[in-house]
Amino acid sequence: MTPPDTGEVLAKGERKRRFTLGRLIDKLLAEGLELHRGGRTDEAVARWTEVLHHAPDEPRAIEMLEQAGVSANDVGADVLHSGSAAREQLERLMRERRY
Repeated sequence: MTPPDTGEVLAKGERKRRFTLGRLIDKLLAEGLELHRGGRTDEAVARWTEVLHHAPDEPRAIEMLEQAGVSANDVGADVLHSGSAAREQLERLMRERRY
């Protein structure tokens, strides 16, 4: 049996990483939507912002942020300024790895 080509192994690893990232993004988007529907907009914005940290051009996250009244250009600036509820929530979730 011939060992797999290094490029082939890397390609498989990259596919798995993309699949895992895609699942994470879908999970964060869904959680944000549920939070937003429940009136917890700051927490929803934190989830969608986390998506943009992983995939800066993710159109679903950008659209959801805009529907919540937040410009994707503002994320990381006003919305996540030190002491904001969204930033505190995002930092807590990241510390606990609950995203």
